[in-house]
Amino acid sequence: ARTGDAAGERPVAITVRTEARIEVGRGTAVFEPGAGRAETVVPFLVPADGDAQPLLSAAIEADGLAADNAVRMPIERRSSIRVAIVAPPGRVAGLGVGEFSPADWVRLALRPSPALADIETIDLAPAGVDAPSLSAVDAAIVLQPEGLQAGGGANTGWEALGSFARRGGLVVVFPGVGPGAQTWTDSFRSAFGLPWSLPREPVVTADDPSDPTAGIPLAATDLDDPGHLLSALAGELDDLLRGVTVRRLLPATELGDDARTLLQTEPQAELQFGSGLPVLVGSAPITETGAADAGYVVYSAVVADSAWTDLPTRPVMVPLIQEIVRQGVGLATPRPAYTAGAWFPPEGATLLDTEGRPAATPARHAGVYTMINTRGSEPTTVVVNSDTAGSDVTPIGRERLQAWLAAGLPGETRLAWIDDTGEITDDQGDAAGSLDAAEAGSAWVRWLALAALAIACIETAIAAVSSRRGLGRALRPDAAGREGGP
Repeated sequence: ARTGDAAGERPVAITVRTEARIEVGRGTAVFEPGAGRAETVVPFLVPADGDAQPLLSAAIEADGLAADNAVRMPIERRSSIRVAIVAPPGRVAGLGVGEFSPADWVRLALRPSPALADIETIDLAPAGVDAPSLSAVDAAIVLQPEGLQAGGGANTGWEALGSFARRGGLVVVFPGVGPGAQTWTDSFRSAFGLPWSLPREPVVTADDPSDPTAGIPLAATDLDDPGHLLSALAGELDDLLRGVTVRRLLPATELGDDARTLLQTEPQAELQFGSGLPVLVGSAPITETGAADAGYVVYSAVVADSAWTDLPTRPVMVPLIQEIVRQGVGLATPRPAYTAGAWFPPEGATLLDTEGRPAATPARHAGVYTMINTRGSEPTTVVVNSDTAGSDVTPIGRERLQAWLAAGLPGETRLAWIDDTGEITDDQGDAAGSLDAAEAGSAWVRWLALAALAIACIETAIAAVSSRRGLGRALRPDAAGREGGP
């Protein structure tokens, strides 16, 4: 973003470097004519060796204000991702494909080959979901939501999943595959603070759900958005989804502004059901103050079962589940970069500056800090960047300034404004005199200020003379020839 007369005139080069000033990426932001903002993606390669958590900076070329020319971000490396499969234990061995459960399909998609060992899965019974069991994983995939406890306290069932997400975990929820009403939906929405609306019964999109050729196609949405969960598949997702159909789904509607539809049914193929029913939705957990700073929730309106969709048997199944987990864990991880003056460390945490001294909170100076949690977790690197809003030189309109001033003044206070001609008007537009008249009426204030300044000057002169005489007496030799002194 940039402001001033030069906004939108030329592209801006962006360079990504390590702390050792080694360049690892370069890009360009192109502004539309007259635009003050531009978005771009700068690919970079994290060095293979060095620190476990490298610190990178993205910077533009030098301009008139150097304080906001760069932002820094620690990049977290992971050797593996641990995923809890919330469903009964798997039993793939000896079974035919037609006998696979939804959990079996997800396990196979997460580890389609023994050589891919960077995603580790553990089985977690729905009744055993609690805070201790979730503390050892990065993500939880719920495939039997009806088995989770609700209202059992903050450390069990749905409540434990909600707390897990807000601490930076990824939660992926699928509908239950069994017949009957889906009675878990209210507990799901409440656990994550979601305003969504979910039906009790699935929507059947095929006249004959048992017909494997029936159903409606899938389509991706907004893949050009760099923050899209599936953006890594943008170049091939349309081809991968070709031929995938949905015969039954439990769509979430009334999503609000914080949710993002990742996959939907093709609008032109299901006019009788409305336009583009959401199939895959992503959102941060919602708190009383809005979207949480950490955690991510993904909801799938279809479950990996042949009565619902043919997705599990299609080539897209493996990359889809892999990206949901890999990118979802990244989106859920708490951001280690914050804005100066606007961030308070979590309760029980202490910030240390580069000298190891406790830093004031909120951190008001841009820089790199170490955050220590008194509960015994490992110290983490936290970056505080400059508040770029302070660099905006766009003039503030009178209405906006008046509203801001009025909010901080007593109720009976009225504002007066001086225009370019020296005329004064109050906040209701009524004439209140001129600047010359106001200055004439307050002339006595200037005389008082001058008198106070004169008295201060006289006192300073007297003090200087007195201190000089006292110093002369102190240094005069005594009878023994010694100089006096303190």
